[in-house]
Amino acid sequence: MKRINPIKPSKAVPSIFRWGICLALALSACQTATPAPQTFRLAATDLTAELAADLVAAYRETNSAPLVNVVAQPALAGELAARNAEAALTANAPPGFFTTPIAYVSFAVVINPNNPVSALTLAQVQAIYAGQLTDWAQVGGSTGAVQVLAREDGSDGARAFNGAALNAVAITPNAQVAATWDAMRQLIQQNSNAIGYLPNSEIDGTVKALALDAELRALIVAVAPTEPTGAPRDFLVWAQSEAGQTAVSRNFLSLP
Repeated sequence: MKRINPIKPSKAVPSIFRWGICLALALSACQTATPAPQTFRLAATDLTAELAADLVAAYRETNSAPLVNVVAQPALAGELAARNAEAALTANAPPGFFTTPIAYVSFAVVINPNNPVSALTLAQVQAIYAGQLTDWAQVGGSTGAVQVLAREDGSDGARAFNGAALNAVAITPNAQVAATWDAMRQLIQQNSNAIGYLPNSEIDGTVKALALDAELRALIVAVAPTEPTGAPRDFLVWAQSEAGQTAVSRNFLSLP
C-alpha cells in the first residue's frame, strides 16, 4: 500500500454524493469572476469520524490563504458506504478499492474502575472474549462472572479491534453488543464485571484501561472506488504530509 504521490492541485470539479463530510474548496482564479467552489464528500464511520474532523479543521487552517478556502460540515457517523462518497476513512478497506494509509487507531481494553484487576495478557483477553475464562477470579480478580462487551458484527470498530487483538478468535455468544462507543462506556459503568474496548480517543474517567503486554492498533486508510483526482486527491496528499500527520497525532497515531 503506497502513499499518494504529491501532484499539483487539480481544478477538476468532482461530483457531490449523499453523505459524509462535505469539504468545500473555493479556488481563486486570475479572472475577476469567482469560480464555483469545488466540493467532495469524505465518508467516515464512528471509528474514524473524530480523525476526519481533526483533519478537516487543520486543513481549513493550513489553507486559509486567499487561494484556498476550506469549509467543513460535521462528520457523519455510520457504516462505511464508500461507493456513495468520493473517498472514505476506514480501518477496513473494501476489496478492489483504491487505498492509501492515513493514520493508526490505538485500542484499549477497558473495565469498570471498581474492578481490582489492573492488567491482563493478550492471551487472557482472547480467552475472555472466546468464553474460555468466565470469572474474574481466574485472572486474579474478585469472584464474579465476566460480562463481555463488543461492538456489532461487521462494524468498523469491531472489525478493527478483532483484527488487532483477537487473532480470529470467535467471540462468545454471551457477549453483549454496544451499539456505540458511548453505549460501551455506559455498560461498563453500570456493571463492575464488564469488559470491553475503546479507541484511546474515546477513553474517559468512567472506565479503566487495563495494562496489556501488547499494543493494539489498526491502520486507518482512505479508500475510494478509483484513485482520487482533483480536490479529494489534494486533501489526501495533504493528510499524508507533515502538517496533516500533526493533525492526526491529536487523537490518533501518525504514520511512520
